[in-house]
Amino acid sequence: MFVSMVQDGHPEKTLNTFVSIVQDGNCVNDPFSFTCAMKACGSLAYKKLALQLHGLVEKFDFGSNAYMAIQNSIMDMYIKSGKSLSTFVDIDVESRCYTEFHDICQRQKYVSIEEQQHGYTIKTGMDSSVAIGNAVVTMYTKCGNVQKENHAFKLMPMRDIISWTAMITAFSKIGDIEKPRQCFDQMPEQNVITWNSMLGTYTQHGFWEEGLKLFTLMQRQGVKPDWVTFATSSSACADLAILKLGIHIVSQAEKLGFGSNVSVANNVVSMYSRYAQNGQGRKVIEIFENMLEMKCSPDHISYVSVLSGCSHAGLVTEGKQYFYSMTEDFGISPTSERFSCMVDLLGRAGLLEEAKNLIDGMPFKPNDAIWGALLGACQIHCESKLADVAMKNSLEFDVEESEVTSF
Repeated sequence: MFVSMVQDGHPEKTLNTFVSIVQDGNCVNDPFSFTCAMKACGSLAYKKLALQLHGLVEKFDFGSNAYMAIQNSIMDMYIKSGKSLSTFVDIDVESRCYTEFHDICQRQKYVSIEEQQHGYTIKTGMDSSVAIGNAVVTMYTKCGNVQKENHAFKLMPMRDIISWTAMITAFSKIGDIEKPRQCFDQMPEQNVITWNSMLGTYTQHGFWEEGLKLFTLMQRQGVKPDWVTFATSSSACADLAILKLGIHIVSQAEKLGFGSNVSVANNVVSMYSRYAQNGQGRKVIEIFENMLEMKCSPDHISYVSVLSGCSHAGLVTEGKQYFYSMTEDFGISPTSERFSCMVDLLGRAGLLEEAKNLIDGMPFKPNDAIWGALLGACQIHCESKLADVAMKNSLEFDVEESEVTSF
């Protein structure tokens, strides 16, 4: 009864029903009813009632498991109602409740309340707990406040891998490359998650060579990579077009059983597509087909890669098959980038009218890249009539951009 009223967006009705039952002398002694009432109370920001509900919970003996289950609801209720958390923290609870509290704050983006609670943990000496310190640091990370996170990190008397990794992630998010590496090098111990975090920092910001050097160092130090490691490193090889090293990484991934991982497989397709223009288009298709046989679902990157590979290798039939299969077999709607690849594929093969018909049948307005692909193909095959059409449509985007800029 209560859950349906809460889910239907009737918090007042929920509370009125709950209060009426209590006032009539009936016993509401199940934790689930209290959870619903607290959720409704929090959404309505009823501070006084929040205290009363909390008091009722304390009177009942729900058992340790049930009580711990509703403590998140208690904390969430106080946070949403704007009630000071001092009422909650004065109660003798386990330290894990504070980590749960920090988790609620970061999910709800209650930064100011989190700052208050952080101050309270310092005042009471609870900041000596690594778990609580990590909860604070992680909360600031997810809220994007790197300065406060760094301050909280420095105040921690003890740190573990989670603490250091959180700082690497935080600095990476603001585009800082040097500080994450400083944290990485200062860590007393590292695990594969930490290595992946640093590796991801390099590749996300385009420092591909540094990322691959780190991958090599990781191997030398005997750290066993996981699928995240291979997905990230193979991505770096794709962007740097380092085929030899890429093949070595792929071989290792397959030996360790990660070859069928979706992210790894998609990056492998992307890597080989860079070499399609050098006559390795068939290799792209082979990798893509192997990925499908291993029941790996292709994503946007892999489809763009295989279409690009088919285009450079002149594999029209295969390219058309893959273009239509992504909708028919996987339910993936084509994007403008994939349409652009397909127009380029048909255009390179001299199928200009077919390329134009594809553009005319698009479910959305073709962009400048699509018209540019057709124009480039027309220039290659000396097709002036279609070139004029492509040029006219392409220029419209320049005019629109000019108008927006001048405005």
